[in-house]
Amino acid sequence: MPTLNYPLEEEKYKAKVVFGLVKREKVGDVSTISNFLDSKVQSEKLKEQGEEAGVTENEAQELNKGRSTFTGSDKSSQKGASIQVSGDTVGLYLPAGLAFSDGVKYDNFDLGGAGAGMEAGVKGGLSFVQSLLEGGGSFINNITSGSGTDLARLAGIQLSSKAGQFADEVRAVQKLSGGLTLNPNERVLFDRPNMRTFNFTFKFIAKSEEEALQIDKIVKFFRTELYPDEITQSLGNNNSISLGYRFPNKFSIAFQYDGKEIKHLSKIKPCFLQDVNTVYNASQMAMHSDGHFTEVDMTLTFRETVALTRKDVEKGGF
Repeated sequence: MPTLNYPLEEEKYKAKVVFGLVKREKVGDVSTISNFLDSKVQSEKLKEQGEEAGVTENEAQELNKGRSTFTGSDKSSQKGASIQVSGDTVGLYLPAGLAFSDGVKYDNFDLGGAGAGMEAGVKGGLSFVQSLLEGGGSFINNITSGSGTDLARLAGIQLSSKAGQFADEVRAVQKLSGGLTLNPNERVLFDRPNMRTFNFTFKFIAKSEEEALQIDKIVKFFRTELYPDEITQSLGNNNSISLGYRFPNKFSIAFQYDGKEIKHLSKIKPCFLQDVNTVYNASQMAMHSDGHFTEVDMTLTFRETVALTRKDVEKGGF
């Protein structure tokens, strides 16, 4: 049962999308790595200083060991830190137009004549090294053989790149005069799966002050979880500086009907909340007696943290 709900009359809206926080394990202590790197630097410095002062290497190491005893992070919020998850979940009505966008990225690459020759060699059963020597070699032999032939003209176009600052002009003239141009032998290369993003738009109409208060809590919940927490360092005298950010919590997103998972709908892997857009009283200016708005529009954008693979879709239902 979600901690926060909209609408409050749940029996009228059985289809829901439930947003929950993914509980994070305690952050590991990475200070040993930084201490190790820092100690290596200090060891080198102490070794140099020791040589100048007549201190042995073993004595320098003992000095550094004693120094590292005092390099803890007791005054830093980094020590043993983890963002505490309240366990809150938000159950909202399933909006219309639920969209899943799957895609992968391809890049275009020009093999050129030499590359096309190597490709043909590999497809013909040659090893890569053989195709490099024979395929590329045959390309060079062909375009350089025969004066005045089309192949020779193409060779001139190919070599026009060596014409320095006038390379583009020389190439253009050769193409125009010969009526020829090089085949780039363009190929499409697979790159990677796209990271999926999901957008949800909700319109909240507060029918009561109680529901208006619930909407206010829902908006604050998402806005709070959007932002990172600071990693601070105490400077004493109640002063501190911000040194970094701790990642926000991840979200789990589930689709339910009458309290049960909608199994035939694709699943979503854990996501980071990327954007929260809120518009108050978009179509009317009306307020409840306690000052709450009667209409709130909220758009949430989530970004999946891991790219999908074929196995995810085949076996995992994603």
